[in-house]
Amino acid sequence: MKFKVAFATDDGQNMVNKHFGDADFYMIYELSKSECVFIEKRENTTSEKDEIFHGDPNKANKISKILPDVQLLCNKQFGKNITNMTKKYVPIVFDIENIDKAIDIIQQNFDKITEQWNNKENRKHIVFKNLD
Repeated sequence: MKFKVAFATDDGQNMVNKHFGDADFYMIYELSKSECVFIEKRENTTSEKDEIFHGDPNKANKISKILPDVQLLCNKQFGKNITNMTKKYVPIVFDIENIDKAIDIIQQNFDKITEQWNNKENRKHIVFKNLD
């Protein structure tokens, strides 16, 4: 099994210390237990000018349109929309910033993540803390 994973970032190397939907970009990777392939850097085209507020389902819908082919969303923070996002994704919360380290953690916990993905309507977000 492989997952497409989106990491919320402003600099391409670290996850942002703000809500997932507020990142400038998403680094997209395809991951399996043993492989990691960088796919692309995608711009977050939602805008503060859109007057979309934290927790607004419209913001979740806009993010979903940017990331229709992704299964895992990764960042240090998510807003109230995290529960809306579990309908289409498995959100993963980290207490580290570095994307490369987060990729290692995902691969080490691939079975746990796959199990959550297979829960479909009953998906929950996953939290990885104190693993650095």
